[in-house]
Amino acid sequence: MSLKNFLPITILILFSQTVFSHDSECFNSGDNEYNRPCIERLIPRLLDVDKTMLEPEASSFSEDTEGALVETDLPLVAVLGASGRTGMYVLVELRSKGSNVRALSRNIEKAKEKVSGDYEWVYADVTKPETLTTALQGVDILISTVGSTGGDNSELIDYQGSINFVDAAKESGVKHIIYMSSIGAGGAENFSTVILNLVTDKAMKWKSLGEDYIRNSGIDFTIIRPGGLRGDPGTLGIRFEQGDKI
Repeated sequence: MSLKNFLPITILILFSQTVFSHDSECFNSGDNEYNRPCIERLIPRLLDVDKTMLEPEASSFSEDTEGALVETDLPLVAVLGASGRTGMYVLVELRSKGSNVRALSRNIEKAKEKVSGDYEWVYADVTKPETLTTALQGVDILISTVGSTGGDNSELIDYQGSINFVDAAKESGVKHIIYMSSIGAGGAENFSTVILNLVTDKAMKWKSLGEDYIRNSGIDFTIIRPGGLRGDPGTLGIRFEQGDKI
């Protein structure tokens, strides 16, 4: 079976860094309801994946309805922060397209209350490195939707947390990291970045440093910088750029 039949993230261009600008469909500062149409556009139908990212003999395991482990030739995709506002939609969308998914969360009981469905839930906390290596065993692709809300925890989560999950990914043999950063990260010196750093207590600075660690890890990666993921769908579409332009 071709990999493009089960990893449905068309816009996540592998082996590159992908940037979404402030005119993204995801950007809306209105009400607090989550923007599902935006998520569905961020995770569309198919993805042409370089088949060399998986060794020919590689295999992963998933649980059937009786709890036994069954071998599958699908790559195992782990979603870090799977019970968060973004992560839960990524998780559900991947499952709906037939991907082999593992859900990672620091509060599994709460996660199961928020996300319905028979998922393989594994405890993982980016502030506790010892939990990550175990959680990433057998994982081929890691999608991190973990992010701080600014303030004192930004350095701990956006920077040190990134170091922790990247180191664990290297130790566990993860072949690709997809990281959800933020508009304004990456070092662009413009008005919006300055304002975002002011209102988030330098969260963009720590996200930028986290991005740098991922880039220098030696693991294939994709970095996404969405706007605010809430409210009604935007109307200006999605823009793709390379480099620190926004």
